[in-house]
Amino acid sequence: MVPADPRAFLRELLKVAVESVHPQRCVPDHLPAPPSGETVLIAAGKAATAMAQVVEDRWEGPLHGLAITREGHAEPCRQVDVHEAAHPFPDARGVHATWRALDLARRAGPEDLVLFLLSGGASSLLCQPPPGLTLGLLAELTAELIVAGTPID
Repeated sequence: MVPADPRAFLRELLKVAVESVHPQRCVPDHLPAPPSGETVLIAAGKAATAMAQVVEDRWEGPLHGLAITREGHAEPCRQVDVHEAAHPFPDARGVHATWRALDLARRAGPEDLVLFLLSGGASSLLCQPPPGLTLGLLAELTAELIVAGTPID
């Protein structure tokens, strides 16, 4: 049976699908117990700030960290620094934020907990060109792969 208004039906399906994967529904059930040390949150992707906000709202105890999101998708967080970077083409802001995220993770001790949350877009936002590859070349390569229709995996 065809719905009376197929566009309205598809919009409702999209709304239900997006709501079902919203961080408010997905993140809380997967949060571990607080550690005896510090809690560091590193979130990356288009939903990074939404995920960080959910953790901030539900976390018992001190929390600090970094959320890296696509330009134009940032939302304020209380305890987590928010950085915007380019997507889908990596840029210097993403490289800088990636170095900050790596530094936070490296400084975590054995009694600390690092919560690492990823959503779509993280592969572009967390970027660190390997030796011998410049950021410009990485962006060009990314563009060529996108134009070619290369699957993300």
